Amino acid sequence: MNKKEKKIILARIEKWYSKLPNLFFRHQKKFLAKYGWSEKATSFNDRKKLQYKVIEEKQEWGKEWESAWFHLEGEVPSDWVGKDIYADLDFSGEGLVYD
Repeated sequence: MNKKEKKIILARIEKWYSKLPNLFFRHQKKFLAKYGWSEKATSFNDRKKLQYKVIEEKQEWGKEWESAWFHLEGEVPSDWVGKDIYADLDFSGEGLVYD
């Protein structure tokens, strides 16, 4: 395979890969996300004592080994009732989802 062929194949793979999420997640809604930051780990019982701030997708909230609790809110559209619904969450490390 020469360089030109390799470049074409890689471009096709990238194009396909960019379409992949839409094959699984057709209708998406964003959460209202807030985080409560702490330099040290905060227990479950103390999480509500933190001061929560709004955070946007891809916004950094702290440095390595710091801690945060996240609070997510969202509405389920009426036409989603009775359907399987999934949350696509990426916390870039350890995580816990609690309802």
